[in-house]
Amino acid sequence: MQTEFTADMGGTTFQGRGLFGYNTHAKKHVGTWVDNSGTWPAVTRGTCKNDCKELTVIFEGWGMNGQPATFKEVCIQQDNDHRTMAMYHKGKDGKFACTMEIAYTRRK
Repeated sequence: MQTEFTADMGGTTFQGRGLFGYNTHAKKHVGTWVDNSGTWPAVTRGTCKNDCKELTVIFEGWGMNGQPATFKEVCIQQDNDHRTMAMYHKGKDGKFACTMEIAYTRRK
């Protein structure tokens, strides 16, 4: 699946693109994501549950402080017209804290 995302983030245009699929050898959902807020591509790996209405992926990258960081993204499909995505950052204590949430509604 190819995705393209554009949004106004406080007066700045945010743009991102991704490619996502399923690796039958690793038995993991995999993907790549790039956007104009960073200089590195995210390479994700994760799993689905609830008939793949909930996808959780983990990826390594760089935090706002320029240091290596671990992230988690959880996407939940509520119905055919609504979905949410929450992004988490792994802290020094090993726990993930939510740093962003997006609610999507299908355009009709």
